[in-house]
Order: sequence, then structure tokens, then C-alpha cells
Amino acid sequence: MTSPRPSHDDDQVYRISAANKSLSDDIDVRTRRYLISMGIRTLCFIGAVISFLVFKQPAVGWVLLAGALILPYIAVVVANAGTAPSRPLPTATLGQGATGLTAGPATNPTAAPPTDTSTDASPGASPGTDSA
Repeated sequence: MTSPRPSHDDDQVYRISAANKSLSDDIDVRTRRYLISMGIRTLCFIGAVISFLVFKQPAVGWVLLAGALILPYIAVVVANAGTAPSRPLPTATLGQGATGLTAGPATNPTAAPPTDTSTDASPGASPGTDSA
């Protein structure tokens, strides 16, 4: 005899379509963006050298050289941009409604410290140590 399966109507069901992209996919996309940007930078640098030496066009060479110098910064910023989260982040904070610790018993700062009243200590021993 089988028992009926308990109902879990209150449980939240997660769908695979709501999951974020995997870390390896995100790294692949970032790497591809970075390599494309660095490839364009390399072409700008080679174009600047050819423009200065072969075609004797310094204006074009300076523009290409500026692109070759600026593109590494842009490539890093674009590669590190990452992807936007596919679902909104939770708005609740941890510990909502939690109470803090209560104050301990009041102490008298002018009271004398406790003294050792044990009688089994030998005359030359330090207080609080056994002579055995």
C-alpha cells in the first residue's frame, strides 16, 4: 500500500531558464571581447608604423598610434564589464527583525577583586597554584 505524496504547494519551483550563465561561459565571452579589442589595437599599431614609414602620412599615423595607446584601457574595461544579472537581486536583508544582545549584570567598578581563600596552599607557593 502506498501513501499519497505530500503536497508542497508552498515550495518555490526553480526553472532552469531563470539560472544565470555559467562562469565558464562568462569567461569565454570576456576573453573573446578582450582578444578582439587587442587585435584591433595590433592592427592600429602596425597601420601607424606603415603610415609613418611607407606612406609618409604622419596625420594618419598619429591617429592610429593614439588608437593603439588608448585601446588597451578600453579593452580591459569592456572585458571586465561582465554580464548583467538575468534576475533581480533579493531586497531582503539578513537578520531582519533580529534583536541584539542584552546588557549583562551591572558591576561595581569600586569593588575589590576576589581574593584566594584556599587554605591548602603551602607558605612559599604562588597564590592559585597547587604544591603537589
